[in-house]
Amino acid sequence: MSHLLVSSPAGTPSVPTSFVTDSGTAIPAANTLNVLSGEHHSTAGSGDTVTHYGYDEVGTDTTSGATTADLITFSCGTTAGVYAFNIEVSAFDTTTPSGGQYSIVIGVRTDGAAATLTGSVDSTVNEEAAISGASATVVVSGNDVIVRVTGVGGLDINWKAILKYIFAS
Repeated sequence: MSHLLVSSPAGTPSVPTSFVTDSGTAIPAANTLNVLSGEHHSTAGSGDTVTHYGYDEVGTDTTSGATTADLITFSCGTTAGVYAFNIEVSAFDTTTPSGGQYSIVIGVRTDGAAATLTGSVDSTVNEEAAISGASATVVVSGNDVIVRVTGVGGLDINWKAILKYIFAS
């Protein structure tokens, strides 16, 4: 019986021991590096680079009484194109307590200097009676898209929004 023996070069192979990212250096554990994406995100890898693409913006604030708050200000940047936005807003009134939920869909075109709504703001609103005077909407100012909320007199409302988007240019 014959056997074929293939020997390897002396020592261990040369492998990277760290990976530079936008927010620090990743160090593999047991020769494994995990690259993860959260909800509504994606990753792409090629060669020695793994790129993480995030498509959300998150904002929080509190309104006391019938005041307004801008939860998210999104800059459209200098590349002309159209954004399709899906925005979810949650509201919790700590006073009574009660709550509300707002779903907003809107398109925005930018020429790279100024943003323009491509139509009307399409909203679905689900509110309990105590906060029925509250609102969530989207406005444009300059080249920014703003998620704006308005509270209700006598109530303290905690707000949270997530803005998801795609962009075509």
